[in-house]
Amino acid sequence: LAALGLVEATDWVGDVERRTRGARLAWAGRDALPERERARLESVVGPRGPGQPASYREQHEANGRYARLAPDRPEAIFRLGDGLFHYGRAIGIRDADAQARLQLQRALTLDSAFAPALEHLALLAARDGDTTAAAQFGRRFLAVDPGSESAEGVRWRLAAMRGDRTTLEALLPRVAARGSTSLSYVLGAGAFEGVAPELTARVLQEAMRRPELPANERSSLALAAHDLALARGRPREAAGHLRVGAKEGLPPVMVLRERVK
Repeated sequence: LAALGLVEATDWVGDVERRTRGARLAWAGRDALPERERARLESVVGPRGPGQPASYREQHEANGRYARLAPDRPEAIFRLGDGLFHYGRAIGIRDADAQARLQLQRALTLDSAFAPALEHLALLAARDGDTTAAAQFGRRFLAVDPGSESAEGVRWRLAAMRGDRTTLEALLPRVAARGSTSLSYVLGAGAFEGVAPELTARVLQEAMRRPELPANERSSLALAAHDLALARGRPREAAGHLRVGAKEGLPPVMVLRERVK
């Protein structure tokens, strides 16, 4: 159980080494776990075990099993809602957003200050165009966790929803400097929802100029800039970003795959 707790904790801070160690130890002792904790393990680590990527559908089924066995845990309900939010439509669940909203609300029923549920409900409402609900959930999230790594991303999404260009300009260097989850929210809104894509491109450019940025992060940002350019209908610009990514160490097979696009 301690090893499993280590996996859950390091998931949120990107500590790959400790997460890997925790996942290996927890999986090795899975036969000693009660049914509910084993379901938790399969939801957190993946139903196939460490280093064995599962399909989105397999992961969704594992999340659902954990939620059924632990209906009193907001974390369990959230994991089900989170999966529906991120890849429900990709596995053919047509009302994935509605189902995600239901599960996230269930998590809040168990814990009204459960920050991850508030955060996702704000983003979901913004995506759906429900400005009232987005503002409400956004305020509640920022009241609970104003300094989290995703707070600037939520502020950005709410400002973009309002058309508040002044706030977006003020947030741009902060998101670029912070990176991580906030940057992923800005990129997702820009590339997949068409929200302020020109400002999203500027955020990526500024983030890539950070002198202390490791090569692997620079290559990831170059790939993100490539995807954004393709989403905006700019294949030549995308090819330029891909060349930068290749120079910074993107695997050749990935570069070739993206060149086909």
